Amino acid sequence: GGTSRFSDALEGGGGNPIIEAFIEALNQDEFCFIPTLSALAIDEPDWFAPVDIGGSQSSPFVNFYIPPTNEDHVTVTAESAAFAIEEILQGSLGTTDLLASAFQLSNNPVSGNFEILMEPSMHGKVLNLQWFSLAGQLVGQATAKGAASISLTVPFSSGVYLLRVGTDVGATTLKVVVR
Repeated sequence: GGTSRFSDALEGGGGNPIIEAFIEALNQDEFCFIPTLSALAIDEPDWFAPVDIGGSQSSPFVNFYIPPTNEDHVTVTAESAAFAIEEILQGSLGTTDLLASAFQLSNNPVSGNFEILMEPSMHGKVLNLQWFSLAGQLVGQATAKGAASISLTVPFSSGVYLLRVGTDVGATTLKVVVR
């Protein structure tokens, strides 16, 4: 969620004596900009309730970062930056994909050629590969036969792409950052 300050939002009053008097009279300058329950789309009638993911509350989001204490709104900390980098650079989208652990990029970001590593249960399977832009547009496709790893050439310019790897038992999507 994050916190913010009335005085910051009102630019300290900006020379307006009424606004300056209002700010001076505040018992508390800091407020919760977006409550965590709201940010995580948790349907909870008591919006003052503490967040209990995994308990009775559930969020439609698969991954999220909740710091142990309130932080300023839109402030990037070392911890939040590490979470964001991990989400951007790591392989699979979501933890509910049945095949998320079956495929892994050997390195990410990638340039030129890169490898997809596969668990033994995928060896010999026909893989249907589809590349998508972040806008959801199909930008390329190929087929390959599963092995310990397969090498692919990156035919795209720099950016973030989604690589859908499908087999006869399901599919998973890998985030690929192209340098």
